[in-house]
Amino acid sequence: MARVLILRSEPAASETARKVEALGHHPILLPLKKCVCETNIALPTPDQISGFIFTSANAIRCINENTKIKDTYLKLPTFCVGSRTSEIAKEMGFSNITCGEGGGKSLAKDIISQHNSSKLSTSVEAPLLYLTLEKRTPDLEQALENTNIFIKPIVSYEMVDEISNQSLKNALESSHIDIVLFYAQSAVRRFFAIEDELQHNLFTSMQFGCLSKEIAGAIPRHFADQIVIAEKPNETHLLACIG
Repeated sequence: MARVLILRSEPAASETARKVEALGHHPILLPLKKCVCETNIALPTPDQISGFIFTSANAIRCINENTKIKDTYLKLPTFCVGSRTSEIAKEMGFSNITCGEGGGKSLAKDIISQHNSSKLSTSVEAPLLYLTLEKRTPDLEQALENTNIFIKPIVSYEMVDEISNQSLKNALESSHIDIVLFYAQSAVRRFFAIEDELQHNLFTSMQFGCLSKEIAGAIPRHFADQIVIAEKPNETHLLACIG
């Protein structure tokens, strides 16, 4: 039985913990961040957008909490990163969903494919609405540059620190961790920021399970031998890294 450190924010952390337990392992929850929704999310009228982009389930939850979604919105093309985000979009009523496995760069390929096959049409007057956070990874937007695909980012939530660095250090020193699961580069950077303040053997005894190569690339190179990357960028394959 492995002791698995889960750094995701809630409610995703508890969902992952249940899956880890079902596999016969011991989850340790330590959410680094928490989601804070914007309270005044103003959406353009349905005729002023061509569809939606959700790279996180948090964006959908925050819209659902703070904005009345009309049926005409729910029929528009909706692009989601990951099966869980797609499931939550479906639960909310979105019906024209494209699920991209991987991160923003992978989802951009799906958007480009539909644009090139004339299944998707955008314009300056009616862009894809990208519900996101202000401090975000720019890979999706960079991948859509010079493509004639228009997107409009709208900040719908932010991720703020849930625990202090001291609390993180205390948890690592008091718990024997076999493997840490990383779902985002931001978690990798926050986790290894305290490396120099802890005993070296606390890190050398762990494995680091990563959802993608991009996330693994943020781990310091001297831990390369301890990295395990999911065969496909989804949670099922990430949990398979536990062994």
